[in-house]
Amino acid sequence: MTDTTPKPTPDFVSIATPLVTRGFRVTPVHPETKMGVMRNWSKFQATNVKEVISFGKSFPNYNVGVVGRRGRNKDGSWRICFFDDDSGVVSRIESQTGHTMPATYTVMTRPVTNPVKRHFYFNQTEYSFKKFGDLRRKHGFNTSNPWDSKNINVRDVTRLELSRKGNLIHPTVYDVKGIGGGSLVVAAGSVRDTGEVYTAVDPTAPVSNIPDWLVDWICDDYRVYREAVRLERDKKSKSKARLLAKGKANRIADCDDETWIYEEDIVSFIWSRSGSLASLGIPSQEIETALKTLVTLYCARGNEFVERNAQLFHEIAFNDDLKIIPPTDWYSRLGFERSEEDDDDHISIPDWSPAQERKRDREERLTKMVNSFPKVGMSPIDVHNRFEDALAEMGIEFHRERSRARERVSKTMRACGWHYDSRRAIWIPEAEAE
Repeated sequence: MTDTTPKPTPDFVSIATPLVTRGFRVTPVHPETKMGVMRNWSKFQATNVKEVISFGKSFPNYNVGVVGRRGRNKDGSWRICFFDDDSGVVSRIESQTGHTMPATYTVMTRPVTNPVKRHFYFNQTEYSFKKFGDLRRKHGFNTSNPWDSKNINVRDVTRLELSRKGNLIHPTVYDVKGIGGGSLVVAAGSVRDTGEVYTAVDPTAPVSNIPDWLVDWICDDYRVYREAVRLERDKKSKSKARLLAKGKANRIADCDDETWIYEEDIVSFIWSRSGSLASLGIPSQEIETALKTLVTLYCARGNEFVERNAQLFHEIAFNDDLKIIPPTDWYSRLGFERSEEDDDDHISIPDWSPAQERKRDREERLTKMVNSFPKVGMSPIDVHNRFEDALAEMGIEFHRERSRARERVSKTMRACGWHYDSRRAIWIPEAEAE
């Protein structure tokens, strides 16, 4: 049964006001991408109610990000940082250290679907500031200056999963944010693209200092992770070097022992091969079959990947941007008529293919839709909603979380005479922009 519950609409002012009153620095966050929308948001944030109201005039229905940054505030107090648990790693930390995670202000990022995913807010300390700075030097960087420290991201190198963009990646175990040049976490009260609301465990809980034992555990675990990354990289390099050193005839025979393409590189490999096959004039259906064969032959756990991701192969092979180019050598077989101006060395191929025809039709319909927009300022969300409805009528799913999809929207809007006002975060007709 389909859930018909309406998706909550975030209200920037109501979410941000209680946060700045307790000393947090906040910035507007795009409701679909979890990204700050203002230039230099990592350096300039709202710190009082007056500034929140001012930001709210331009970004009324945006989510809120709480910003952390290494070091101290101007008043000498330590800034906040965030331990972002993406996998329930806290239980492992407590088991390995014998300590319990201290009570501190905490936000559940998926309170319904995955309650172990949480943001733990901590005040930095003199110890954490120096320790995280020293971590850079121990990993080959010629610095131990705490002001050169970077945010930390640790992934599970033993697992792979599909990202929202369709790439195979090692999933994140945890992040430590706010110990580098600037980072944010989405605040409690903000709304996910699924409608789920970020929720504070206890909205009145104070922010505790990050304990020394937790800093030590993070540094030790990060060293283990970096070593695992190095070993994985070396394994790939040595494997490919051994394959390249073998005779050409022996490479395919030895493919079971030596892997050409590792799992995390398969999606990139598929996109690359699809373009090559399309350039040979191979139809989409045959491209889909060929891609599955190539993955099965040359990729690590290729059979398993093909079985799990059949839809991915279809989407790539039938992508409208994939240009099927009829080769001139097969001119007569395609049934095109030879013009009087053509000779044996110069054969004219019409600029047509089924994919190109579908693309032209889609662009014409979207252009017609944009030209019918009311000539007033429109928010990106409103524009995306209209594009989503129009594309749905054509049987096309609009992935608004993907940067490529948003770039196409922007390209169409600009081609139809609209201008994006980044200061106010709205689309306006060019006549009004002038």
